[in-house]
Amino acid sequence: MKDLKTPKTRLQEILYTFIQNGKISLFDFPYLPSFRSRISDLKLNYDVLFTTKNVTRKNKFNNSYTYVEYILTDVKQAKNKYKELTKSKDK
Repeated sequence: MKDLKTPKTRLQEILYTFIQNGKISLFDFPYLPSFRSRISDLKLNYDVLFTTKNVTRKNKFNNSYTYVEYILTDVKQAKNKYKELTKSKDK
């Protein structure tokens, strides 16, 4: 994404990946224990629009488990929010 600056915070990193892929899940950030909190921040504090989808997989023992996939609904709005976030952090 040439028109977007490199992310410098966890929140920016999540939003940047969201914009790049159109969807994200816990599997995109296995190293980030506060992933769901950052998703909540994006929704409640920054009005980033997305929907959720429950996805079921099987683990190596063939047991099913379900996780949430977040799907971005308005990429243009998300890009604008990202630009605001990166602009405010540059000061």
